Amino acid sequence: MITMPLSVLILFAAATSLVIGANLVLYVMIGEINRKLPEEQQIGYLGFYPSKAFRITREYRRLYPGGHLNTVRIIFNIVGFILGLCAAARLSHFWR
Repeated sequence: MITMPLSVLILFAAATSLVIGANLVLYVMIGEINRKLPEEQQIGYLGFYPSKAFRITREYRRLYPGGHLNTVRIIFNIVGFILGLCAAARLSHFWR
């Protein structure tokens, strides 16, 4: 049986938590945008693709020029990705 170091599990859990947090912030952004848009222009919560993500970012910046949610989402994604890479590097070092 192969056991993983605790540091790998902690890094992976932190990375996963941050990416999930970034997605929750994205849902909050959609809610904030939809609050100010007419019914026929509102953004749906399900299904994500690049053009939809760009629209969410563009609309949020337009409707909330001083808003910080998009910055928080980007920071969560970047730090989560870096922690995921650190977990993978630590795991690959462990398997040598």
